[in-house]
Amino acid sequence: MLAEQRSLTITARQNRWVYILLGIILCLCCLLFLIIIPRVMNAGVRPRYVSMMYDLQRLREAIAQFQADTGVWPAQLKDLVAPAGSTPKGTPRGKYKGPYLTPHGCINNTGIPANPYARTPDGENLPNIADHWLYNPQDGSVISAVNGTTRDGRPFSQL
Repeated sequence: MLAEQRSLTITARQNRWVYILLGIILCLCCLLFLIIIPRVMNAGVRPRYVSMMYDLQRLREAIAQFQADTGVWPAQLKDLVAPAGSTPKGTPRGKYKGPYLTPHGCINNTGIPANPYARTPDGENLPNIADHWLYNPQDGSVISAVNGTTRDGRPFSQL
């Protein structure tokens, strides 16, 4: 009888340790999920932001090169992809050395890079350049046409 009580006592102690260890493992798993899930949920935000910043930089460099070659700002963003040998509207004859961006791909195959935030609910690019970028021909500035903010709270229009 005493031997049976000892074996039951040992079994009950072992069960308690098993439950304690399971509780610790469950807490650790929950802690890991609390750390990992927010990072996974926001994983798509950073690449789109980086892509938008890269495309803005490409546009700004192309605009600056156009201005350096011709002495005037492009009248519209499409002037950056005009064929070689042509003269975009408002550009002095013989000064245009473009195209300054690849003339194929991007927004409706215009060569103007697409803003990754300017998409339809289906994920397709919006068809008009003005839906992607706002361009000011008086000073050559270009900003995102999409309303939104960065992770640190700055509006896209201030990038």
